[in-house]
Amino acid sequence: MKPPQRGRGGGVRGGRGLARGGEGSAVRGSGRGGESGRGRGPGRVKSESDGGIKGGSKVLVTPHRHAGVFVAKSKADALVTKNLVPGEIIYNEKRIFVQNEDRSTVEYRVWNPHRSKLADAITTGVDNIWIKPGVKVLYLGASSGYTVSHVSDIVGPEGCVYAVEHSDICGKVLMNMAEKRTNVIPIIEDARHPAKYRMLVGMVDIIFSDVNHPEQAKILSLNASYFLKSGGHFMISIKANSIDSTIAAETVYQMEVEKLQMEELRPTEILHLDSCEEKHACVFGGYRLPRKSTTRGMGLFLVLFPDHNNNDSSSSYSPAKTTFRSKLSSRLLLSKAESTISSCIILLFLTLFLFTLSTFEEPSSRFPAISSPHRRFLLNRNIISRRFALQGMGTLFLRGTKSMHDLIIAHIASVTTENDLRLFIRLLHRSGVTSKSDVVLLFNSPSSTTIFTELIEQENNSFLKLVHVHRNDSMTSSSSSSEPVIWGKKSRHRANYNSNELTHGSIVGFDVTELDPENSLSGFMDQVPLSLRRWACYPMLLGRVRRSFKHVMLVDAKTSFFIGDPFTRIRNRSPDSVLFFFSKHKNASEVNPEILIGGAKGIRRLSSSMHTEIVRATMMKKNSVTEVTESVVLSQLVGNVHMTKNFQVVLSESVVPEAN
Repeated sequence: MKPPQRGRGGGVRGGRGLARGGEGSAVRGSGRGGESGRGRGPGRVKSESDGGIKGGSKVLVTPHRHAGVFVAKSKADALVTKNLVPGEIIYNEKRIFVQNEDRSTVEYRVWNPHRSKLADAITTGVDNIWIKPGVKVLYLGASSGYTVSHVSDIVGPEGCVYAVEHSDICGKVLMNMAEKRTNVIPIIEDARHPAKYRMLVGMVDIIFSDVNHPEQAKILSLNASYFLKSGGHFMISIKANSIDSTIAAETVYQMEVEKLQMEELRPTEILHLDSCEEKHACVFGGYRLPRKSTTRGMGLFLVLFPDHNNNDSSSSYSPAKTTFRSKLSSRLLLSKAESTISSCIILLFLTLFLFTLSTFEEPSSRFPAISSPHRRFLLNRNIISRRFALQGMGTLFLRGTKSMHDLIIAHIASVTTENDLRLFIRLLHRSGVTSKSDVVLLFNSPSSTTIFTELIEQENNSFLKLVHVHRNDSMTSSSSSSEPVIWGKKSRHRANYNSNELTHGSIVGFDVTELDPENSLSGFMDQVPLSLRRWACYPMLLGRVRRSFKHVMLVDAKTSFFIGDPFTRIRNRSPDSVLFFFSKHKNASEVNPEILIGGAKGIRRLSSSMHTEIVRATMMKKNSVTEVTESVVLSQLVGNVHMTKNFQVVLSESVVPEAN
């Protein structure tokens, strides 16, 4: 029998079996090693990978004062985070397995402060990093995702990390990591141009900037103006040599702090980091923090009540003169205060008066008759004035009689013909849906809007003729007031309508270049079809009318027709619910994207999640031959629990009937 060789073996619970000494095991107990084993296994923690805490040693994991961060206490303490994806490693980091009382195993990943500036700041003793479970973080300069992976562990599945990286090589590594970490959204763009990814990133709680650039303070302030919430916080890693290597590092830090203060970024703490690199510092602070009212009040007090005792006099006064001068001084202060308050009140009323005058629209009847031949010639020209639908955008085809609580958004693709659109609008009017809903037509291009304008006006005029006939037949005196219509110019008077009178909603149109002027998906695919680009337009449109409608419906004008009120299915459901249908002739697992109904909040959140999922699916299939389709992406989104946590998914058992 050969003598046992020396080396690392594999006994139970850290036993030294078969080769004297082995890796620690997560199984509790004191079993000996295997054949020819000589060691014991005292530890209850199993550690893997190279460096750091030795396998088989006793390790106690305790929470750090920063939420989501832990400390593994052993012979050498280590900073760790709870692994969001157990069993997966990012950069061959060391892992620690801890067995709970209920026999469940928790996996932790060691966070090396010599490779991460954020970990170095934590070990140095930063007061607050503001990164905790459930928050949204924008990480500028994500590199290969070393620190991003640990931030992903901290925020957990309820949080989100937007990782921006300009390098394509590092971006590929970042995308591979994001495949398994669903709370990481990789963005391969330049952080100096946040407008390119503004449709992908929502409002965040914290921005961490690790961009080695001479204008890194400007890059942080620009991204903060786009994405950081008021009262949010920021962290910026400043490398003095990247800015100016000819002057002292302390001078560079002070210059960068002054730049941040000029952009409503208030630094609160500066830490010098020496573990990662020399001449490195990390600045922590807040964005648009509320100022203390006591400072403002004291400054106003000093301005309003200056010192008036400037007369030199003798040091001896009689009691009568002293009493008289004190009364005179108090009266003087009181008169100064009254005059100042009166001036402020007058300025306030004058400002309100001027603001009220600026909001009035003078009707055309106030202008005198035009007698000049030049003006008459200009009026005789055949110029069609465009009526804007909302805030200088869109086209108002038909103004409703009152405000509605339901909204129908129909997208018109390039393959839609005039007959298809004519049939859609005609059935829309005759089904009675427009009596309770406003309609928004989303066109593929501005030229499509011009082509279909005459057709839409013809159908609307035919509908208004029927409405006027009914109005002439029904004459009643009872009236009530309604809320003003949000589309078109605002009227000065509230609309009065008869309770028995026919009412109808507004019909407006937008093209995708108005709601998505930069074509946010163009950087991910060569040709963006309307079926995908429309998801980039919905957040902009629904965000502008978010408090005006309760229910929203998304339909395809070419393949969908109305024969009744579709909102009866979701009127009694919560505002964040969305109803999905399945097509009859498609795969049973695929959702039909042509018809979606839900609450306004749910549809708005669905559109934002769908836009992000389209970017993710496009980046995953960048080198693939197969194209990204709307139905596949929507089905993947509905099946992903983490992506649908913001809205309620309601799957309809019935299918949408098809027209014969």
